[in-house]
Amino acid sequence: MLNVYETFDIEKNTIKAKYKSSIKIIRDKYDEKMIKETNNQVVLPGILSFYIPHFDDFCQLVIPYQINLIKSDQTESDSKEIKIEYNKNDIIVKQKYVEDEVNIGLLNKILRGQIKYVNDPKILYNMIQNIIPNIESIYIESILSNMFRSSKDYSKKVRTTGNYKNATIVGVNNQPYYDSWEKSLAHERIDKALTHGLIKKPPSKKSKDPISMILRENYKSFN
Repeated sequence: MLNVYETFDIEKNTIKAKYKSSIKIIRDKYDEKMIKETNNQVVLPGILSFYIPHFDDFCQLVIPYQINLIKSDQTESDSKEIKIEYNKNDIIVKQKYVEDEVNIGLLNKILRGQIKYVNDPKILYNMIQNIIPNIESIYIESILSNMFRSSKDYSKKVRTTGNYKNATIVGVNNQPYYDSWEKSLAHERIDKALTHGLIKKPPSKKSKDPISMILRENYKSFN
């Protein structure tokens, strides 16, 4: 993955291509309300992956708000996808203003696992850090490591195997459905707590989920 400053000239209101580049936008990966196309531009969330033929590699552009992606004269658009090619010095993004507030809506969607067009933990990390730059990195890493689960078993976190290629993102609101009864109680999911603790066959080992471990430690005197 290329460094964004190697491949683009970035200013407050514009982004220009330093090299010939291209982007493909798959419509199915976006909610209908999140993408709007006009004759001159595409308005969409600012998480974009560009192919740079000069390096035969990709560059990820991460901006934590909706952006105006300028269409070039080499744009192809149909019901499934939008393809845009840029030449050197072409304007890729042009904004009349920059949103300086915290984008709570985007942050909520990330944490709930609703950003379908991003499944790379590094990109999600950068998105969260851009939205709330004052947060310590260890908290972001902890949240994301719990969100990436095995596609075959949502109760298993892929951080133990390091294989994120076939991972499924489970948002924080849905994690109690697959984790321990303690975590279900912490999230006020009483029905799921009963299912985990009484109906399902108890696991051979106690859950090592961080929230479950903290709860057991804090309330061990009640055992």
